[in-house]
Formats: sequence, structure tokens, C-alpha cells
Amino acid sequence: MNTTNYMTAGKVAEYLGYHRETIYKMCRGGIIPSHRLRKGGKLLFIKEEIDRWIEARKGEVFSPEQSTQNILKEVIRVEG
Repeated sequence: MNTTNYMTAGKVAEYLGYHRETIYKMCRGGIIPSHRLRKGGKLLFIKEEIDRWIEARKGEVFSPEQSTQNILKEVIRVEG
């Protein structure tokens, strides 16, 4: 039995406190772990991967404003 907890971009945005478009930008930049069902298909996230991603970044962010700024700087750097 598969017990993987999948989340949509909207649910991840809600979970992390970001706008859904920010989540999409983070995916395009390879900043956040995500999975696409097939080329052009639905984008899904595995909750356990998101939790590990958050844990790995603890201490990097001091406030929601700084968090968003750091992510946007990284997205801009990657998308350049």
C-alpha cells in the first residue's frame, strides 16, 4: 500500500506561506523538490520531501519577508 502524501502547488503554497506563483518559480529554478506526472502534466510534491527541504534550511530564514526575498533572489539568479 502506497502511503506517500502528495500535495499540489496550491497546498504547498499554503503549507509554506507563499503565493502559488512563487512555488512554481521555485520549481522552475530547481529550488524546491517537485515531481511532474508526465511532460506537461500535473506538478506534485511529496510532503516528506518538502518537510526535509524545510528542515535542511532551518536557521537560514529569520522572517517571512526575508524568506520571500531570499527565495526570489535565488529564482532570479537561476532564471537570470
